[in-house]
Amino acid sequence: MDTPLGKTNMDDQRGEHGDDQRRLRHAREHHVGFAVGRYLQPPPMLFTRDGHNVFLGDMYRGAAAFLIAGGPSLRSHDLGRLEEPGVLTCALNNAGSVVRPRLWVSVDDPGNFCDVIWRDPGIVKFVPLCHMEKHFAVRNEQDELMASEEVVGDMPGVFGFRRNEVFAAERWLYESTLNWGNHSEVVDAYGNKGSRSVMYVALRLLFYLGVRRLYLLGCDFRMEYGKQNYAFEQGRTRASVRGNNESYRILNVRLAHLKPYFDHEGYEVYNCTPGSGLTVFPFLSYEDALAEIRGRMPAKVVTEGMYERLRREKKARESQEAREAEAPEAAPSGRESDVETAWPGTRSGDKPPEIAG
Repeated sequence: MDTPLGKTNMDDQRGEHGDDQRRLRHAREHHVGFAVGRYLQPPPMLFTRDGHNVFLGDMYRGAAAFLIAGGPSLRSHDLGRLEEPGVLTCALNNAGSVVRPRLWVSVDDPGNFCDVIWRDPGIVKFVPLCHMEKHFAVRNEQDELMASEEVVGDMPGVFGFRRNEVFAAERWLYESTLNWGNHSEVVDAYGNKGSRSVMYVALRLLFYLGVRRLYLLGCDFRMEYGKQNYAFEQGRTRASVRGNNESYRILNVRLAHLKPYFDHEGYEVYNCTPGSGLTVFPFLSYEDALAEIRGRMPAKVVTEGMYERLRREKKARESQEAREAEAPEAAPSGRESDVETAWPGTRSGDKPPEIAG
């Protein structure tokens, strides 16, 4: 195989075609999102591998969903209940190998994530548009990681988005691209330098898709060197642990500044992660979140009679019309022969007073 893991052929192209591709990926500016306002035509947000616009805005209008991160607490829940009717799930990164979600989001190199996610047509996947031509990782017979023959764009159910990397809370929900934090050299309005995360993209994407009540699972937001820091097998170096904990700190700051905008738009976020280091959102137990979703669904499913419903309603309507046609006509109101008129100051049946001529 000639193409190394994670390398994209499109980035090697020069000239007009390559420039067009970069323009499509990065929009007006590479680092900054364009605030679209409330009264403009919605800009293209999601794309196929070939750059065709796919509009999925409000696809889940007003729905509730679980956003599933990969913290070790995820394993403490009865995850089988996420398969219950009415439950919409979105997983981040390799949390999609622990729970089979309906939706999945990533921002890092495709080789970081299990091919069981990439190959599953039942999972709708959202990735940076520039990752469409990258290879992901597979294991050979010796269980060693190697580059896949296919690229991300070959996989089923994959849509691309464009990112920006300048965090601005006041326009974050309305930008033409999806913010994923700050570039490493950019300092935000609160003094935090850099820090990017898939969490930003997932929160923004689910709002765009119409979700308005969100439950967070596996958002432990703390790591400790030498401990199990994920719900799946994955070690971390001291530097990685330190870097992730700093990202969690900054996420708490930025999400605190986003929450008033969430509240204004009716975007309700609850943290169902016990002992979480994410303190911005109110806690709601996993069981109570599931009970809320169950309360929106029918208590039982009865299919009998549904196929004959229209015929039955038509027959009842025809019977009602026939009865009305057979009933004697009521005298029209207001006719002199049927209505006695009472003059002011007299009782019905009295002769009207004489009128002076």
